[in-house]
Amino acid sequence: MRIASSFFTPIYFEEPCVQNFIFQDANQLNNCRMLWQQFEHNHEMLGQDFIRLDNGFDTVKAKDYHILQLHGGDLNLLDEKQWQQKVFQKIIEQIEVDFIPMYEKIKETIEVNLDGLVVNVDDFQIHVNYEEFQLTQLQKYIKWDIKEMEEPLTNFSRLKFILQVWTSLTNGKPSIIIYHFPENDIDIQKIELWAQMLKNTKSTIICITKSKEWLMQFPVEHVHFIKKSRERFDLTAFLTELDLLGEVENDSLSKNQLAISLAYEELIVQNPLLCKKLRQFIQSSHF
Repeated sequence: MRIASSFFTPIYFEEPCVQNFIFQDANQLNNCRMLWQQFEHNHEMLGQDFIRLDNGFDTVKAKDYHILQLHGGDLNLLDEKQWQQKVFQKIIEQIEVDFIPMYEKIKETIEVNLDGLVVNVDDFQIHVNYEEFQLTQLQKYIKWDIKEMEEPLTNFSRLKFILQVWTSLTNGKPSIIIYHFPENDIDIQKIELWAQMLKNTKSTIICITKSKEWLMQFPVEHVHFIKKSRERFDLTAFLTELDLLGEVENDSLSKNQLAISLAYEELIVQNPLLCKKLRQFIQSSHF
């Protein structure tokens, strides 16, 4: 798969995987988010900016994918009508698997007793015809409460539930998740756990973030710093140069994490409080 855009050079990756983007310029960040919204709804992209998916040759259409847009910090997602429908669809699927004999027996009993029934009202007769009952008609009668092993939902388990329900309803289509600011959904102690869960999800996931801590959970090949010039910061070359630098005063981070952290300090913060050796290294870089 390939992401092509007016914001950066094409990015090739194998599906499924998690790709992460951070922008030096806030306007470019917001424009990129809007382009993903337009992509999902098959809207024509006007002007010079565009974003698209292709297989290296043919453009991939949004209708060919099962697409989910997740906005970090949106606590009301499960209350939205479309998600109520998704949860109900999952309930119906389970009923059809576990209770279909009972359901068929109930339908048969109703049909035998109602079809052809005549109700007399003085000189009039009401002839009753039975129309087959559909499970989907249960939606207005069924209420549900979501729990994890009898425990109330936490924000973390709620997100886990959303992903599991959504990925189970793909109808055979490959799935893509556009995740805006995942760091807004979880506290920093669970970032590693949540990032690993996304990696294990059998979906292509595009994360747009402002969080250094989030980016540090992924290899540099899956992290894309976009400069104001729209060029991509070459993290892979930066990591190679960092290896050549030798040991530095930062034992708590791997070289991969240190490369991402330094790139963040250089492009986003721009006033890093670092040791002299690393500060000189950043100032001399041309990536």
